Amino acid sequence: MTGLKRLIREAHRRSLWQVMGIYAFTSWVIYQVVLALFEGIGLPPWVPGTALALLLVGLPIVLATAFVQEGGPGLRSEDRLDSVEGLESAADAVAAERPRTVDAGTAQRPDSEPRGAALFTWRKAVTGGVLAFACLGLAASGFMGMRSMGIGPMGTLIAKGELSANARMLIADFGAPAADSSTALAVTEALRIDLPQSPVIRVVDQGEVGPALQRMGLEPTAALSEAVARELAVREGIETVLIGELSPLGTTTQLTARLIAAADGAVLLSVREVAGGPDEIVDAVDRLSARIRERAGETWKSIRASEPLLQATTRSLEALQLYSRAQRAAVLEGDNDRAAELLEEALALDSTFAMGWRKYGVVLTNAGRPRADRVEAFTQALRYSDRLPPLERYTTVASYYTYVEYDPQRAIDAYNEVVERGIAYWGTYNNLALLYYSVGRFENAAAAIDEAVTLNPTALAFGNQVVRRVSAGDRAGAEQALARRMDLYPEHPDNPSLAVRLAYYRGQRDSVRIIAERGLVEATRATDELGPLFTLYEMDELEGRLADARRREERANRIRRQAGDLAAIHSSRLGRVSWTIMMKGDHDAARRLLDEALAEIPLDSIPPLDRPYLWIAEVEAILGNPERARQLLAEREREIPPELRQGRRARTSTEGMIALTEGREEEALELLREATRGTSGLPPTYGDLAWAYDVTGRADSAIAAYHRYEDLQHWSRMVNDDLWLPRVYERLARLHEERGDREEAVLYYARLVDLWADADAELQPRVEAARRALAQLSGEGR
Repeated sequence: MTGLKRLIREAHRRSLWQVMGIYAFTSWVIYQVVLALFEGIGLPPWVPGTALALLLVGLPIVLATAFVQEGGPGLRSEDRLDSVEGLESAADAVAAERPRTVDAGTAQRPDSEPRGAALFTWRKAVTGGVLAFACLGLAASGFMGMRSMGIGPMGTLIAKGELSANARMLIADFGAPAADSSTALAVTEALRIDLPQSPVIRVVDQGEVGPALQRMGLEPTAALSEAVARELAVREGIETVLIGELSPLGTTTQLTARLIAAADGAVLLSVREVAGGPDEIVDAVDRLSARIRERAGETWKSIRASEPLLQATTRSLEALQLYSRAQRAAVLEGDNDRAAELLEEALALDSTFAMGWRKYGVVLTNAGRPRADRVEAFTQALRYSDRLPPLERYTTVASYYTYVEYDPQRAIDAYNEVVERGIAYWGTYNNLALLYYSVGRFENAAAAIDEAVTLNPTALAFGNQVVRRVSAGDRAGAEQALARRMDLYPEHPDNPSLAVRLAYYRGQRDSVRIIAERGLVEATRATDELGPLFTLYEMDELEGRLADARRREERANRIRRQAGDLAAIHSSRLGRVSWTIMMKGDHDAARRLLDEALAEIPLDSIPPLDRPYLWIAEVEAILGNPERARQLLAEREREIPPELRQGRRARTSTEGMIALTEGREEEALELLREATRGTSGLPPTYGDLAWAYDVTGRADSAIAAYHRYEDLQHWSRMVNDDLWLPRVYERLARLHEERGDREEAVLYYARLVDLWADADAELQPRVEAARRALAQLSGEGR
């Protein structure tokens, strides 16, 4: 009480203006404390306003007290001290006061007090203020307690048990009059942007909706009306559905949303907001989303930590509408080209549209557009990333360090920021799995992809689970993941490519061909033929059917040329050059093919970021032109900024090949070994190392490296085996034979004969030589 008494005593001694100044400063301090608590522990939204109201109410009370205690005409010091009874003796108080002259004719009698002196005292004013804020604290604590325990109207849906934590929510398309249909689509998309930021709500990904609609016998692009959304939710085990509509009311628009239980249609929550005009639509959606999140059970602190939706989207309603149509085209229709066109229109309307830039980068990546365009999109997205909600912000940062400046650890850190914020988004874990795998953290990768599937069993998550399990050597697990995916998404267009890879890993090359041939027949667009054509090309080249491989290559390149994809054509030409070197050992023919490829498509006709500098440099080194190889590396450094140069392992491998050609064998082998370290390993780097050991006469090391390639579990093995596997079999057979290891030699000669049984005539002499060696080693033909 000593401090309180001192405060009252000091207030008593001050003049009216001093008291007002002290009160203003004290009010500011108190309000700052309230705001700090409001932000720090997530107090209810009405607390700051109530605190401000209490401080405003206290102002006239303080002024009245100051006037009565300090400003009453002729009030004696002795009378003023009576209102602070017991604080100090009258003599001390009088001594402390400024001496004043009192006219005896006007002096009051001691028993005559000014009106209100007993009511307006400093003790009562200060005590009343303390009690008022104590009551505010008790009210806020009680409100938060009742909210967290699910008591009364303050209780959240999760606290009441009406909604399970992290329950999945399907957002139906908002209804609206025909004239406002595009606005309704934009509002729906805006909610699909904002609600996933919540750590207590799991919005169903749009990638899961299309296949689910197909299982219902509908088109994957069918509108999600209330009836369709409810049926889909019940079929897919989705707990809740958010239904909404836009209703024009004069010059305003009312946004209404109802959260219903999918099983019985019970309304769990109903909220509405009003937008004064088109420019206020996004603000209204932001408020609507915040109320849904708060009533579901998210803390106010978490809600307030989210960026306003208006910053994440755009003030241009037309740009938001275009973005919404692009999202639909990319996710539901699988038309990335159309999505890119729509996003370009949106970005022309608002060049600071952060979500638009990010989605544009994703669409360009999925469409296989030139890397320069993708870099520009992700760079612009990063530039405006501070305007994005947390989920999108950190995903954008991670995308930048994945697709632009390749820095996997920074990308991993960005995704983990999302995880630490409690946002349970499946895509975060899916992308984390890919990054963990790329840096060799296989256990983390497996855990992350399994979490992605648990959170949201999308087709993409299942597909990546297949890839990760194959690469981890868990073929049975990969089969199970693919079976689940095909059961849930039987019509997904990527199913055949996954089935092809698993059939290949089972050694069922005939099944690979059957699936790919079916894909060619079922293709509805020319670009849809590219995947099956590439698979058949790989199988033909692997099995030595070179003429068939070349015909498929030319068919694919005609389609690529129509699409303007010169870089892909160039890569196919370089593939033929590499095959001629590794499988035929014909450097003169390889030289002619390389010169023809560069004459057909000069390097300067390809955007710098898409130029295969490293591949051509390695080929030049192997063909005995290390100086040309170095020129290409120098040109790469001139044309591509350091932060945009990817392919560190490929660069190391290329430098190793240059060193090998220049006779620096030990340095070369160390560089080639370095290219295989610290990651999941890439088949070409192991192939290069094995080849280098072989040509330098290190037989034991060559055998070990060839076996390492053969045993390598990697999803990209199928697309590299056409170049490496026949050589691996042929060289292992001969090297084992030279060492006197008869059984191993027989095994690999037999594998080569089986692989090239139907090879073209130009390869048949090597097949016959393998058969003779096999017969001799097996004791036949003696």
